[in-house]
Amino acid sequence: MNMRLIILFLFLMPGSFVFGSDVAFPSDAGIIDVKRDYGALGNGVADDTAAINAACRAAEGAFQTVYLPPGTYLVSSPIHFQTWMLMQGAGSSRTTIKLKDTCPGFTNPTAWSWVVASVNADPATQRGAGGEYIGGPVNNTAFSSFLCDLTVSTGSGNPGAVGVHWISNNGGGLRDVNIRSEDGVGLIGLDLRNPGDGPCLYRNVRIQGFDVGVEAYNSLYLSVFENLTLSAQRVVGLRNRGHATVVRNLLSTNTVPAAQNLVNGYYEGHLTLIGGTCTGGAANQVAVISENPAETRLVVRDLSTSGYRAAVRVNGTDQPGTSVVDYASSPIETQFPGPAAMPRLPIEETPDVAWPVAGEWVNVRAYQSLVVNDDWAPAIQAAIDSGKAAVYMPKNGYRIKSTILVRGGVRWIQGCGSAFVYDPALGSNPCIRVGDGSGPVVIERLSWEGSFPNAIAHAGNKTLVTRLARYASYRSEAACGNLFLDDMAGGPYDFAFPQRVWARAMNCEGAQTMITNRGATVWVLGWKSEGNCTVAYNTTVGARTEILGGMIYPATDTTSAPPTFINRGGDLGVMV
Repeated sequence: MNMRLIILFLFLMPGSFVFGSDVAFPSDAGIIDVKRDYGALGNGVADDTAAINAACRAAEGAFQTVYLPPGTYLVSSPIHFQTWMLMQGAGSSRTTIKLKDTCPGFTNPTAWSWVVASVNADPATQRGAGGEYIGGPVNNTAFSSFLCDLTVSTGSGNPGAVGVHWISNNGGGLRDVNIRSEDGVGLIGLDLRNPGDGPCLYRNVRIQGFDVGVEAYNSLYLSVFENLTLSAQRVVGLRNRGHATVVRNLLSTNTVPAAQNLVNGYYEGHLTLIGGTCTGGAANQVAVISENPAETRLVVRDLSTSGYRAAVRVNGTDQPGTSVVDYASSPIETQFPGPAAMPRLPIEETPDVAWPVAGEWVNVRAYQSLVVNDDWAPAIQAAIDSGKAAVYMPKNGYRIKSTILVRGGVRWIQGCGSAFVYDPALGSNPCIRVGDGSGPVVIERLSWEGSFPNAIAHAGNKTLVTRLARYASYRSEAACGNLFLDDMAGGPYDFAFPQRVWARAMNCEGAQTMITNRGATVWVLGWKSEGNCTVAYNTTVGARTEILGGMIYPATDTTSAPPTFINRGGDLGVMV
């Protein structure tokens, strides 16, 4: 019997608009447009601070999207919002929020301030008299904040500028965002120092300039990066201080270290680095540095460097070589005979599904006459079966009393910030069953409210992608297609058949088993669980699970807790 368990370490929008790349959004989707609705000009000359902040006040807390059409939006003080809001640009090369050059309030490094922040707080409350960070209020209810498809520029002559100050809990993060300093100066590009950040997914983030590209500061909770590009930092690219940080595909062009992993008081810094290239290093520098090995944890896989004297330094000692295949600062533990190595499951990128063009969208409200006894499932089903590529639900709550079958050529189920609301008439039947059809389908900006025993069942050959979605459980059925879970807060997940699963930034809470694997291949980049639970339970020969980086957070007394990981005949590898 081939069994293996490996654990490295434990860390107990109304009006049509365009976003992404020349993609039109339906005019009646309930999206807030800062130009049309709040008078922003986006001409790079007028001050749009007040207009953007007014739009944020109207949207925050409601899982609403604030859209910034193409343009340059000049600002002179912080743009801020907090919890359940998505700020959406027209593309990182088309929408820019730019700080005025030599802007009052940003010219003194000891009196720093941020340009965009997902907190409604005065920066002065988080800094000491000498500019040192003294900490913001711990917040574990800043749920589901997103910044997507735009550039944040700190302009020139603003050495006290922080590009983006970020906190989001139970999901959120940045997607396809540039953060840049026009003259290279500034304090931090992406500031994750506020206590309580994560789990968040930061994908395709590019940071140019600043003293520090990214700084993560606190133990709670988890930050996951995929495709992080850092360049022209003056002190360090990524500084991880007492946080659980996972990075896949780090691209650094710097003379200074690409990454530091440090302790913060008694909080351990845990850095998991999976794949990367660090170029331009100075001959007296090391690419990745980790200090205090008794209190920090470092895992590096598949890293290449050039220019640096070494790829990795731990506690002042350079590790041999300028490239790394596998390195762990802690001993690898295994319960079974065989090599002490991670499974190295194959990795696939999340499908980039083309955004539908005009004429391919259908509004579920076009079938409102089919709503009987407040059950929206028949109307949504009719929209799916209409032959259109994208089904959208203008922002609202939609009660579901019968199962919706996703089939045919539909490519998008666009929630626009809406929620499916559970009704007892549904019983234990799934809210959505993904069936057969051509091409993958994306479920986006949709939440599940109420006690759905089964939010999603996957029975057909369609590949399923979820993103910006919330609180869904999932179960597979025979002959189902691939699954991609991006930034999903929800669960539990039951993979009952041979299937391939790729998940990024998973967050599960509760006392039940979170992942049950009965024959699937499950790859997870960044995991956080909360509660006394079994994280992963491999039940059969052929079940393969790999968890790369994360945090196990019992949040309560663990004297009667179940085993964190159970392996009965499969292949289970864990770095958390």
